[in-house]
Amino acid sequence: MLIAERHTLESGCDVRSASHDFVMRCWTRAELSERLAEAGFAGAQYHGGYAANVPLGATDRIVAVALYQPSILKA
Repeated sequence: MLIAERHTLESGCDVRSASHDFVMRCWTRAELSERLAEAGFAGAQYHGGYAANVPLGATDRIVAVALYQPSILKA
């Protein structure tokens, strides 16, 4: 799926925007969990949006927040 997104952040008088064009692959939570663990991420939390109060399944997104711990990679 080809995606074009624009994110705008406003803080007082400061406004910053960024545009991103990318290819998106659809993932299940299980697939994403497996890939994150393989890449050295731990303690993943999953949300349905960029705000933590958006529950998984409430949108068409999976937003993962995880801690990178390269020491957990298997040799």
